[in-house]
Amino acid sequence: MITQFAWRYFKGKKSTQAVQIISWVSVIAMAVGTAALIIVLSVFNGFEHFVKNLYTDFYPDMKITAIQGKHFTLTDSVWNQLKAVKGIEIMSKTIEEKVLLTSEENQSVVTLKGVDENYDSVTHFMNNIQYGKVTFNQDEDIPSMLLGIGISNKLGVSEEGHFPINCYVFKKNVSISFDPTQIYNTQLFMVNALFTMPDIENDYAFTSLHTLQALSENDNKISSIEMSVLKEASINDVQQKINNIIAPYALKSANRYEQNKTLYFILKSERWAVYAILTMMLLIASFNIIGSLSMLVIEKEKTLQY
Repeated sequence: MITQFAWRYFKGKKSTQAVQIISWVSVIAMAVGTAALIIVLSVFNGFEHFVKNLYTDFYPDMKITAIQGKHFTLTDSVWNQLKAVKGIEIMSKTIEEKVLLTSEENQSVVTLKGVDENYDSVTHFMNNIQYGKVTFNQDEDIPSMLLGIGISNKLGVSEEGHFPINCYVFKKNVSISFDPTQIYNTQLFMVNALFTMPDIENDYAFTSLHTLQALSENDNKISSIEMSVLKEASINDVQQKINNIIAPYALKSANRYEQNKTLYFILKSERWAVYAILTMMLLIASFNIIGSLSMLVIEKEKTLQY
């Protein structure tokens, strides 16, 4: 009965059509705003999930790095203690160095990452291989290298080429010299595969851990320990146990969110900004509905008195 009574005021003839128009506009605005809020937030949730999945193959569940400096020495004692932490599935040692890659007249400054045999089990990065096949063999005369497609385009090389590329990295504790060849180490690499991943493909190249350690004069040193955590394990609990082990050695841990705070902050900020804007629209529409209903009551005051 109440619904029919309210509907009569929306549909019935009035002395003025202004209230009727305002009522319908308010109802439509409320419906459109609510639908937009649901649809847009659903899209953002799906987009956030999609973006996170894109970088899951590069950023591990947990990563240990030095508090100061780029490299640190890992002892067998610390490694064994970390392996014993309940919830850690697989661990991988990696090292990173800024290097210059050249091919004929083309050159590019990239981050070369040396990885061990467990790296793919931790990150599943090899799922992003677009062309070729990865075979990091440190015993080869010319070691293999995995390039991002963006770097490959800059250098004009591919996995099908038969000419090696040059890699240059500065020596450690080198003194000033008038001979440029005395301040850097050089190594030839064969490109055997290309990978694709947003942003990463323009900045990163990969080779074996021992190859890069020897080239950069960082024998027995690494840049990070990357870990995969069991799905049923609590990330916070595992990280707390890790911190208790590594704290005395000037090391720090970071989960996937902490490794890429900027990306996650932007995603959350965009979602909350859209939510705030659409909520404001709904609030304005609701005030319009309240105003139109008030005008309807005033207009039909005489009828309501009977």
